[in-house]
Amino acid sequence: LVINMGETVVIGRNKKLPEDHQVEADGRVSSQHCAFTSSPDALTITDRSTNGTFVNGDLVGKGKLKALRPGDVVTFCFAKEEVAVSNKF
Repeated sequence: LVINMGETVVIGRNKKLPEDHQVEADGRVSSQHCAFTSSPDALTITDRSTNGTFVNGDLVGKGKLKALRPGDVVTFCFAKEEVAVSNKF
């Protein structure tokens, strides 16, 4: 998954999302589970889910935003789907 500067990418199980933005998981993953936003200052994640988005095992919280750093691991509810954060440009 590549997020370009100034772009917001929504991740979830909604089949209308681009294929590389879809999470194949059970019903615990929301249709629009979270959003990654890239800006010149930071890469952030916003939790849009009911069952939780976790960064390094810590709950972000519905409607809350968290800055991400290289090496952070994002987990969708308790699914095995993970996203490892890197700063490759």
